[in-house]
Amino acid sequence: MTGGPRLFQQPFSETVQLHQAEHAWKPSMKRLAKRSWDRREEDPEKARTQDLYGKMCSILNKLTPEVFPLLVKQVSELNIDTEEHLRGVAAIVHEKAIAEGKFASIYVQLCHCLREINVPSKESPGVAINFRLVLLKLCQVEFQKLGEGTLANSVKGHRQRSIGNIRFI
Repeated sequence: MTGGPRLFQQPFSETVQLHQAEHAWKPSMKRLAKRSWDRREEDPEKARTQDLYGKMCSILNKLTPEVFPLLVKQVSELNIDTEEHLRGVAAIVHEKAIAEGKFASIYVQLCHCLREINVPSKESPGVAINFRLVLLKLCQVEFQKLGEGTLANSVKGHRQRSIGNIRFI
């Protein structure tokens, strides 16, 4: 015998039936596309909201000092016209800002550009809610969580969020 590996060869005439799993793994792009399509059929407003949040996350993921002016322009072109949209965008910016400690100053500049966004309140007509106040409320809630010690299970996570929130403010 030769020293090479032996390969099992199955005749080509036989058809091999593969096992089909009920919940088979799919690439994330296909899963997201299917979910996005399903949302569009169900509720167009929810789809618009999720689309807005996705665009905002995408913009924040690209945020660096070099591309800041271009991305601020893209954010200003987003249609933030309801209280839900404003609160969601503010929460996304706040969460990214405290998670990204080294880019805190860029997030502060972005918030400075967004501070004048006003939308009508759902609860009280005639009253406008602005981005700056929503963001300040989020920071206040974060500090209260830090004071209560209910934010994170680990000391490291607790410290990192504390420092991120302080740098952001």
